[in-house]
Amino acid sequence: MKRSLIIGSTRGLGRELAAESLRRGITPIVTGRSIERARADPSLRGAEFCRFDLNFPHTLAENWCRTWNDISHVFWVAGIFMRRKVAETPAEDVRLMVDTHLLGPVVALGDLVHLMKLNRPLADEPGQPFHLVTIGSTSSWKVRDNEALYCALKAAKAHFTRNFARELVCDLPGSKVTLVNPGGIRTPDFWDGSGQDISSYINPADLAEVIWDEVLAQEAEFSEFQVLRHPTLPGEFFVQRGAHAPEQPF
Repeated sequence: MKRSLIIGSTRGLGRELAAESLRRGITPIVTGRSIERARADPSLRGAEFCRFDLNFPHTLAENWCRTWNDISHVFWVAGIFMRRKVAETPAEDVRLMVDTHLLGPVVALGDLVHLMKLNRPLADEPGQPFHLVTIGSTSSWKVRDNEALYCALKAAKAHFTRNFARELVCDLPGSKVTLVNPGGIRTPDFWDGSGQDISSYINPADLAEVIWDEVLAQEAEFSEFQVLRHPTLPGEFFVQRGAHAPEQPF
């Protein structure tokens, strides 16, 4: 049986990726600090659950006591939004953003690779390969007012993934990496308090289906694509393959 490990899957796009994983016959491992709501979610019936706090990233390896050698896909989804000038951002909020978007997941991925290297299903294999899917954002290459920290962390996540892909394929031959940068997603909890009009944003269930289609069809070791909102049709989107050059500030 195959499993997908989804880092940040109790709500929003992560939840939809988990539900889509179930529809594809791949059992998702739903992670988060508070998984009680996810356990009660009928669309996640059949999933497995692991309590994981990105502020304590080693807890992923510590809390997941079952076998790792059937995890075929790992989705890095977790994130929080903040729109605020850097000069008006308290240090504790900066740390929270960095821990959630970058530090916690990076440490957890390091633990995961270490564990996968210990799994040797065949004597001539150096470990258990897996397919990493990083959910980035068009904010990784866009310039937005009062979102310097958020955009910087999205850019760091994207470029970390490009570089980590070389490490992963070397350490665990047979692994693959996908980097997808979607535009705004219609996830109410994510945008709470921002005053953002999300009525024209992408439906997360539709996005999850497209992402899984791309991931399961991927043959190359690395793939990057953007999912962009249609300029005139609210809720519609299209896929643009390859990397995108960063915008200039002025």
